[in-house]
Amino acid sequence: MSGNSTARFRAAMPNPQIRLEDRPTGETPGWLSAPSSIVVAILVSAFLVRLIGIEHRWLWSDELLSANFIAHGLWNTLITNLRFDIHPPLYYLQLELWALFNRSDLWLMLNSVLWSVVAVGILIAAVRRFFGLRSALIAGTLFAFSPAALAYGDQVRMYSFLMALIIWVWVAQMNWLRAAPERQRLVSPPSLNLILSQLAVIYTHSAGLIMISGCVTLAATMLAEARDIRAAKRWIICQCVVGLCALPAVAIALVREAGHVTAPSLAEIWATWEFLAAGALQFTLLGPILGIGLLAVLIYVMVTMPGERIGVANLVFVPLIIAAAVSYGLKPTWIERIFVTIIPFLCLFAALAIEKQFDLTSSTPRIRRILAVGLALIWVGTGVAGQLTRNKGDGFKLAASYLQQNITSGDVVLVDGDYPYWCFLWYFAGPDWGVPQQAYIETPKWRGFAAKLSPAVLKALDFRAQKREINVKGTDVIMWDREIPVPIPSARNVFVVRNANTEPVTLEGYNSIGGRRDEDLVIDEFAKSKTN
Repeated sequence: MSGNSTARFRAAMPNPQIRLEDRPTGETPGWLSAPSSIVVAILVSAFLVRLIGIEHRWLWSDELLSANFIAHGLWNTLITNLRFDIHPPLYYLQLELWALFNRSDLWLMLNSVLWSVVAVGILIAAVRRFFGLRSALIAGTLFAFSPAALAYGDQVRMYSFLMALIIWVWVAQMNWLRAAPERQRLVSPPSLNLILSQLAVIYTHSAGLIMISGCVTLAATMLAEARDIRAAKRWIICQCVVGLCALPAVAIALVREAGHVTAPSLAEIWATWEFLAAGALQFTLLGPILGIGLLAVLIYVMVTMPGERIGVANLVFVPLIIAAAVSYGLKPTWIERIFVTIIPFLCLFAALAIEKQFDLTSSTPRIRRILAVGLALIWVGTGVAGQLTRNKGDGFKLAASYLQQNITSGDVVLVDGDYPYWCFLWYFAGPDWGVPQQAYIETPKWRGFAAKLSPAVLKALDFRAQKREINVKGTDVIMWDREIPVPIPSARNVFVVRNANTEPVTLEGYNSIGGRRDEDLVIDEFAKSKTN
């Protein structure tokens, strides 16, 4: 792509003299005109690298919540999600459809693998359209092997799905800005695409507004620079529609809390940046090297490519700034995983920087070309190494397997808490163990809310009395509530499954005889006291 190309971010501004056909010379219109063999090779590579080690992984607690939410039909998926989760239901609804064929760990993980590969394909198509063929192929390759994208490539959570959606949001904004004035009205395909793409993100994750913020501010900046008042008014109307439709999702996010978010310190902000650069690979020096290298690449792009400054500023840095501001001004919301939607754009700008080093119209020093290739190879190597060394899954599968081998009929298993109860039973009893909204620890807040509902509404929503116990092949598994414990059936042995960070449980009439730890879970073993 030549330096004179109009296929830059500003080329998408609503200017009647800038048309969709204004793209790098020698390239034909169309999203998929790149050599098919190269695109297929990138997508196949993306798929295969995400399969490395997948057969040795299992689900951890958040993934097990996803699995439990979608195990009993679409209606129960919707109700259980709205009842217990901070996130809106769109991801779970599509996962429920996927799970109609199978509910094994591997099959559920393949849903995320598929979305991750789809995101690579969409990025190639989008970058090809706006920046040219070579940029698209480089960006797609970087995204295929992105260490951070690979870290979430097989997780049964919404992050691979979101990476595909955020590219849709970006493309929808650019398409709207490029559309003719009569196609920018509210009821038109570009406007509906603009609205639906943003709502898809908002109704997938509680931080959806933060995730789309960069795409929105990018479009706003372009409109401000273009000084097209009519287009700006139409765009604002579309964004108002998005805001109104997003109110239920925003309300859910505001009234619920997530215990693992924070208001970040500078060290936590840098740790997040290192994750985006190096993923989950725990090498002491690799995170800082790639973190500094990626930051240097973005600075290089902003300094040497003035047309890309607004893209870097908005698509990369705006979500980070807004998340920090919200965390300090409204409620803590910072956690590294909500920034995975930045990853496609990091790959885009890194691709533009690499391509510039090999632009035949410039006299780039050889050392810069070597550095560009070297950094790209370290990026790809880090992604592959992360796949080879990364473990996934906490102690629930191990705990269930241990107890299945060591309990005898008549023993009792106590699981400390409702969410751990669901996660443990997924592996101990199977996906059909029961329905989560009927197995929960009732809080005073929920009791007060349920008291305001009529019996007909309670029945329609399936909010029946708690079911705190299940018998699995002669073993009673009980959801243990420390505040309101239930009587324990007489048993020779009792096993308590709890998080390693919680205090041990004491059982009257039983003596502790040992225990074991699997990942983040502890199994305490008790035997009936001889005095009883």
